[in-house]
Amino acid sequence: WLAWNFAENLTAKWGRSAMMTVADGTVVSTNEWLENPYASENITFIGDYSFARVGFMAVKATELPGGNVSPLSVDPETVFYGVSFDVKNLPDFLKSVNIHAIQQNTDQATLAGAGLGLTRYGLTVSGDAMGLDYRLTYAMHSGKLNSSATTGIDRKGSMIDGGIGYTLADVKNLRIGVKYHMDTGADNDTNNGSETYQPFYYERHANAGRMDLIGWGNLTNIEVEIGADLMENSRVGLSYNMFSRTSDNDTAYAEGVGPTGGNALGHRFTDL
Repeated sequence: WLAWNFAENLTAKWGRSAMMTVADGTVVSTNEWLENPYASENITFIGDYSFARVGFMAVKATELPGGNVSPLSVDPETVFYGVSFDVKNLPDFLKSVNIHAIQQNTDQATLAGAGLGLTRYGLTVSGDAMGLDYRLTYAMHSGKLNSSATTGIDRKGSMIDGGIGYTLADVKNLRIGVKYHMDTGADNDTNNGSETYQPFYYERHANAGRMDLIGWGNLTNIEVEIGADLMENSRVGLSYNMFSRTSDNDTAYAEGVGPTGGNALGHRFTDL
């Protein structure tokens, strides 16, 4: 990959490189904990101004073998285009405000798979004051799922993910915190999961208990955590997670699997 600072406040980067992280990583993340981290062919333009940092991205996330039976694509791939807007000059109690919008298009690669077109958008805020820290992300998507068996199924979903904590700096940076995550599930079995939240490239290891077992999609999770600095460059912590299905009419999803239309064609892409 190549990066070029072609103006005082404008930078471009293009080539094949690791996935970028948008905001707090709950929608798009580098996922460095994966055994084989994601790579993509991408081009990014970043404008750094006094009022905001604005990024434009165009990414080919995966390239799959083509099909020769209608309606399969002869050159199936997943691409997405987006903008990320980080607000500057915030009040003291706000650390970051990010707005993002992403258009995802996935071609149908197999008869068992499905083409997917989703528009994703969301807001992330975080901050801290007098030992208290907080973070909140709300993200939504809407679009259609298309396959050889069923055409034009509306897909929509949303998720909220946040946390709040308090740190005692004089007691080995002891921090006690609570996290809450909820994403939507299908209301009933007849709508083909059309309201189930489809996770994207979210940071998988740091969420759902750091076990790499449970995935987002029809998931509600409440986590209580405590941690402290054991010694220099060493920290120890303990967390307790309470998992449940958001909707009893939808299934629970294993980490890296995801809802229909979100497996190899939604958020767990084949490595390039």
